[in-house]
Amino acid sequence: PRVLFLDEPTSGLDASAAESVVDYISSVAAELNLIVLATIHQPSFRVYSGFGNVLILAQGRTAFFGAPLDSVGYFDSITPCPEYVNPAEHIIELVDSRSQTVDACLDHWGSSQYRHQLATIHGVATTLGGGRVGVGWLAEAYHVLRRQLKIVARDQMLYSGRAVIFLVMELFFAVVYIAARHREQGQVINRVYLTVWFVAPVGLLAAAGTHTYNQEFMAVKKEIKNGLVSATTHVAVSTLIQVVACAGLSLCAIGVQMFAISNFWAPHFWSIWGLHSMVLFSFEAASRVLAVGFDNSLLGTLMFLMFWFQAFLFAGMFLRKDDIIWPFRACVYASPFQYGIRSIAHLDMFDATFDGATLCPSQNIPDCFYDGDELPGWRCSQELVGAGKCFGYTGAQVLFSAVNVFPAICAPYSTANDAGFLALLSGVSHA
Repeated sequence: PRVLFLDEPTSGLDASAAESVVDYISSVAAELNLIVLATIHQPSFRVYSGFGNVLILAQGRTAFFGAPLDSVGYFDSITPCPEYVNPAEHIIELVDSRSQTVDACLDHWGSSQYRHQLATIHGVATTLGGGRVGVGWLAEAYHVLRRQLKIVARDQMLYSGRAVIFLVMELFFAVVYIAARHREQGQVINRVYLTVWFVAPVGLLAAAGTHTYNQEFMAVKKEIKNGLVSATTHVAVSTLIQVVACAGLSLCAIGVQMFAISNFWAPHFWSIWGLHSMVLFSFEAASRVLAVGFDNSLLGTLMFLMFWFQAFLFAGMFLRKDDIIWPFRACVYASPFQYGIRSIAHLDMFDATFDGATLCPSQNIPDCFYDGDELPGWRCSQELVGAGKCFGYTGAQVLFSAVNVFPAICAPYSTANDAGFLALLSGVSHA
């Protein structure tokens, strides 16, 4: 090879062994005419002076580049090295990100005569200036995108494994509730429950990504701190990948199962798919927030499970909002399930008709039910009425009747408002 890259070759070694390793590397480089680039921390002065040139970085910027012995006098001009102190350690302390002198060192290099003399000799003015070595936003985004895609490819449970699980799991629910594919009075309640099972479990499995997000954050935090990548670029690229991945995961969960098997209202496919993806994305965002909020990824996962449970509890299936005391009532507004399940149930039912009921064209017809003063009404057989399964002929009538069973899910709604609330919940999590 022409160039040899070494990452901390002396880590974990005592001073004598570290010196031997550096001497050996120097001899091999001279013998084979190699360029050796090595990172090193806390070197002894003998190890430090053994390098041909040293590049000292802080916060993603250059603090010095040149011969090791030249760096001693250079940094002495900023802050003299105390007596009996290793000059290499003194330099490292000066450029430590927590040091009060780091900004002065960086600014001094940017305007130093030494740097300009070095540029004249070696032609390094553009690459080793005082500012951060920058690339365009698109180039930086491309680099982050490639790395994020590699993480996605290597960690199967992040997306690809979950896609298979979603496909099988929702196929199971579709087959178990196979009778609910028929739009008839006796299947109205089952159809709403089927909607719940199409939405709720996929949010739960977002917990699979908490550990990966936690480990990723630990690495990226250091890169951002050192100026290697901007936080804005990382968040933007990660969000883009999550949006696309959630759309794909959602399609795996509902594409065949919901529309081909369970006979959901196909004309509203795009709206249902979008809402389902937004619910999943809101839980992905929550998973990421809790992953970075706790150093222990297991604790972050447990907190996410608690978030999912409260979202499910306050989704409107079990408790009426007015029956919940404050401050717990606030959980109702923070539940992605309430907005997603409600809108999907309406989109599936509203424009459809249900067998087992007939319309009543005028008021005051015996055995007919009415939505207030709205016409037409509807009627069912005595058998269905006695069983409490007469919900209505039109989708609007069915939703009006089912509101007594599902007070939040079947209440009046706006798809745009629900989508807006889901976007708001996701945005707050990412912020």
